[in-house]
Amino acid sequence: MLLKQLKQNFLIINATVYFDEQQYLREQTNNPARVQVFIQQAEVLLQQIDNEEEQYYLLGSLGYCYRILNQANKAIFYLEQCLKKVEANPARNMVTLIRLGEAYKYNNQHKKALKLFEDAQAIQRAHNIENYEDFIYQHKAKCLMELGDNAQAKELLKLALAIRKDKGIDSLITSTEKVLQLLKEE
Repeated sequence: MLLKQLKQNFLIINATVYFDEQQYLREQTNNPARVQVFIQQAEVLLQQIDNEEEQYYLLGSLGYCYRILNQANKAIFYLEQCLKKVEANPARNMVTLIRLGEAYKYNNQHKKALKLFEDAQAIQRAHNIENYEDFIYQHKAKCLMELGDNAQAKELLKLALAIRKDKGIDSLITSTEKVLQLLKEE
């Protein structure tokens, strides 16, 4: 299978993802079988390629897919491999730290997740990478919410929402508003 086809399949996977309101709006899939097929294809392809760029994509995708299947240990395994490939690239390093933090959160290792979000934020600030500041705030806030620190979570979500309103991306705004609404209900 070619990577191009696999990337198309990944877009189909993304269409099966939803935010589970019973689990602090964690990402889940309504089609685990399709995700499993993608994983099998990606793992085979990963063994066949030696291009760093393609490996980065596959490792990150595998980490994401295992996370939405609630197989956090496998997600962590792939994302830690991914992290080793991006150390020289601040933006990718930051994104991978966010993804890895989410995997640790799904593995109920919230303190480790928070540390990774803070590391991502340090890179974001040091390199002035503005595109992801709202993502860091939101992921960190959701982690804090799971720990019961709703006051700090709310403050971070307000920061994320302000940035997202400036961006003008409705799906991001809605995502943050959903988390804020969930906080109000608790």
